Amino acid sequence: MAKLSNGMTEQSLSTIFAWIESNELALPELQRPSVWGSSKVPRLISSVYLNYPFGIFLIWTPVEDDRIQCRPFRFQTSKTFDSTLSADHYLIDGQQRLTSFFRALHQDGDLNVAFNIRTEQFALPDAKIRSMMANPIEHCWYDLRCLLSRDIASTAELFKSHADLGQEHLEQIIGKNGRLNRLNPENISISFYNINRRSYGEVADIFERINLGTPVKTSQIVLGKLSAIYRGIVSDVEKYLEATRRKNGSQFDLDLIINAFSAVSTGYIDI
Repeated sequence: MAKLSNGMTEQSLSTIFAWIESNELALPELQRPSVWGSSKVPRLISSVYLNYPFGIFLIWTPVEDDRIQCRPFRFQTSKTFDSTLSADHYLIDGQQRLTSFFRALHQDGDLNVAFNIRTEQFALPDAKIRSMMANPIEHCWYDLRCLLSRDIASTAELFKSHADLGQEHLEQIIGKNGRLNRLNPENISISFYNINRRSYGEVADIFERINLGTPVKTSQIVLGKLSAIYRGIVSDVEKYLEATRRKNGSQFDLDLIINAFSAVSTGYIDI
């Protein structure tokens, strides 16, 4: 992975995927798990298709001795992710969008999105749409991943099968320079700002600031800071809380306990 300078940079989505697959780009422990539901994915994909902006990403390149344990992306499994390794770079903002892109556009993605070549509509295939996908010549619904992986012969067959839609319409959608080609990961340009050589404490503060619109408990931020010293503490605490809630439904505020532990253990006094 090339060294990232401080400031704005652009890379293709396929390159970002490659960084993740080689464990060069990871999530820091302060990141919360992916929370976007599948229903939001078609709208994001549609924004790219329509050439709408979908926001920048924020990446952090830490100082040499300030590495932390990673949190896996939603689409990573134990076979592809090693939480004991430190990454060269960490994704601070953009997890939900990147996860959605992977699930819908990567060849190993777990989410099927349907696309209608007549109406140019994206949707999650419910029972009705799935029944129409069984007869795509009549209803024009196709699996998006299959459309993106088509070759010259299958594209020619689509033109032939849907001649009633008109040559111009089909060229604009599935032609060589059609709008669907915007959804190939190598054609999606990701703009990101790299925070270079900042301490973990500074990045935790930045993370808190950019998430002001979403409630972020103080304990989440502090646990993230603690993970710089105690690897795995975030996942350990999350597992403990989940086990406690399953056992007796108990919910309690960790802020006071975690803050005190942080002050003693790390010397952070800005919380």
